[in-house]
Amino acid sequence: MAACAGGGGSSAPSPPAFLIGALAAATTGATPPTTASGGFQQATQPGVNFTLAAGSTPAAGTAFALTQSALQVTTTGLSADTATNAATATLSLLNLSSSANSFELKLPSLGVDADLSFGAATDTALAGGGYASLNDLTPGGIGGLDYAIMGEWLLKDASDANVTHAGVFLAGYQTPVANMPTSGTATYSLNSGAAGELFLPKPGSFGQASQLNLAGDVSLTANFGTGAISGALTNMVASAPGSTTTTPWNSVSLNGSISGDTFSGATAATTAPSNADALASSATGSLSGGFYGPWADEVGAVWTLSDGAKSAVGVFGAATSFTVSPPAAATTGATPPTTATGGFQQATQASPNFTLASGSIPAAGTAFALTQSALQVTTTGLSADAATNAATATLSLVNLSSSATSFELKL
Repeated sequence: MAACAGGGGSSAPSPPAFLIGALAAATTGATPPTTASGGFQQATQPGVNFTLAAGSTPAAGTAFALTQSALQVTTTGLSADTATNAATATLSLLNLSSSANSFELKLPSLGVDADLSFGAATDTALAGGGYASLNDLTPGGIGGLDYAIMGEWLLKDASDANVTHAGVFLAGYQTPVANMPTSGTATYSLNSGAAGELFLPKPGSFGQASQLNLAGDVSLTANFGTGAISGALTNMVASAPGSTTTTPWNSVSLNGSISGDTFSGATAATTAPSNADALASSATGSLSGGFYGPWADEVGAVWTLSDGAKSAVGVFGAATSFTVSPPAAATTGATPPTTATGGFQQATQASPNFTLASGSIPAAGTAFALTQSALQVTTTGLSADAATNAATATLSLVNLSSSATSFELKL
């Protein structure tokens, strides 16, 4: 009552506004791992992938470091979780098949070490309190891409109703840097290849923020000569979890640069549909991703977008249109040689030959025309090399003995 003295009065202070901040660019931790045991996996083992084909799945215990953008929810807002982003998180395979999957999720900064399954019907209780779950965001589900997986982890409070932390991530078998193309371009595109989460400033499962699902198409072009990448997320729609009703959402530009087997850059809204779910046309964000598979077969990335009032975070993945064509029948060139100097050699003498017996080896400089089937590899496919097949190739002897051999190859 004393507050009313003097005929005045004061109203109770308003609660602080709940702010939805821009989310951080995805990282693999402040110090990304460089060993397989730490979660750095490269596509160096033929046939090991996520296709779920018999004998192809990674060995149990294989750890994958997460390239992720993590967030935290407090009473005052939803924001980037810098501590979780700085500490490398991992998913280690426990079981993977067409009927079941389980992984061990480790989030060092949050003290989480839990065995989880993508899309489990119920959340998993954590030893330290609260609950955890995994959602699969891989296009087509795990196995939809051969070498990459994508998803979202969620941590909830003791009531299993309110999200306290979350992270959207990418992981898989990265392309060895030595196998990255150094010239040419490749386009990676996939309908329904993009997915994400949109956070709006109204009460929901993320405290005073509600969440909608995002989905759409992706197309990305990599110029390996210049190191530039460009592309777009298009036909994007937003929907409430569990609902089939969608509203149009922003199209998003993708631009960045390649470094080794990774790329990074920026996003920006290129359209702004007239509805409450869309971000403003001024929205911008980040792009962090890489190349996956033995020969940059696939791309995957985590993207963010914010307009200062609403924020989104998501992933995309796609494979290049790489085709393998049948090899050509072997030839000795379009016009096979007919002379010894051109490489046409006949067995008209008991020797020379290749037995390496004393005095039997061909004379230095002897040319041998190659009957061959040549191929070429580009960023778009493997095919017969017609030009090389048409021109007679030769091997000319330089030295041949039981201890050493050398030839001059002419293509």
